[in-house]
Amino acid sequence: MDADRQEVDGLWSRIWKHVESRPAKVKRALAVPAQNVIDSGASGARFEPKKQYFAVVINEMFLAQARQWWTEYDPMALVVSEFTYDGKRTTVPFVVGPSLIQAKVEQIPGGMAITDTLVAGVHPYVGGKFALTIILAQVKRQSHAGKLLELVETVGRAFPEGAALEPYLKIAGAVLNGVDTLLGLEDTRPIAGQRWEYNDGISPWLEPGFFALIDADVKDLNESRLSVQKGRLLDGVGATAPPFRRSDFLLYSLRVVDARTDISELSFYPLFKKALQAAASNEEGSWDRAKATLVTVVQEMLMSPDLTFAQVQQLAVEFKSQLVDAKNTANNLVLGQVLAGKDSIADALGADRLRELRNLHSLLQM
Repeated sequence: MDADRQEVDGLWSRIWKHVESRPAKVKRALAVPAQNVIDSGASGARFEPKKQYFAVVINEMFLAQARQWWTEYDPMALVVSEFTYDGKRTTVPFVVGPSLIQAKVEQIPGGMAITDTLVAGVHPYVGGKFALTIILAQVKRQSHAGKLLELVETVGRAFPEGAALEPYLKIAGAVLNGVDTLLGLEDTRPIAGQRWEYNDGISPWLEPGFFALIDADVKDLNESRLSVQKGRLLDGVGATAPPFRRSDFLLYSLRVVDARTDISELSFYPLFKKALQAAASNEEGSWDRAKATLVTVVQEMLMSPDLTFAQVQQLAVEFKSQLVDAKNTANNLVLGQVLAGKDSIADALGADRLRELRNLHSLLQM
């Protein structure tokens, strides 16, 4: 696996050097000032290693010449994130092509908009170097390049990036090989690209926020006059500012995520369900099995590269509480205790859970 990661890193380095060598194709993404971002989700001021996750979202992609885009060319966005995962440097490519884009296309005056696509994350930020590259390109539809883009998308969908990253890494090299070939063909034209790198050992923090990659000379743009409202780029600041429509652009955001919500998709969760089932049983030894299984669950969470240590601590407390609730529920159902006035049980279960148990006792005539 280490050799595969090194091969992917080397391949990606070659691809970026090729794109960077093309004149006038690499542009600086403009950072939208934080004070100009309105109603676009809460975001922290910085990332704290081992305590938070990062995610990258393409919030909006506007294509001005709609007829040309969908009759002659397909749009393609390539997003590559480089960070430390499971103790190793990792390069993760994500291709946004026609099949994904068409499901999100919104026809608007003067062009079309493609909105709100998660392209990286949610992944733990453990510190060290973090790099992000975004390339917007057009691929001629009726061409070898167009067919190759379809194939690259198909490969990416074979192992869609989900809660656990490891399965997706198995096809990262194949995706980048396809992209390498695509960008070398005459029928593929990069419109704009940008890469930035952060290292928490040199810079004091990694700043989240919104960034606009615009197909225009930066001398013609004033980032202080750009704003974002509800995840959409505006050409000005204030309630009356119109949507930005002067050029093709891609608006993306780097987000801070304090806790991931897809825990049930991670590999240890079925084991926790077994612990919960044992806790709800009144068989001899079931509670000991439940506690032992929970210890194993916590050990697996601690070893998971997809969780921050801060969330492991939080989940351990929550899982233990759920086991206690399940045990109390099972005991009281079997023994038929009168729950009213049992302060210790009331404290453990809470008013809502007590109400549910009373109703269940009445229904079962226990």
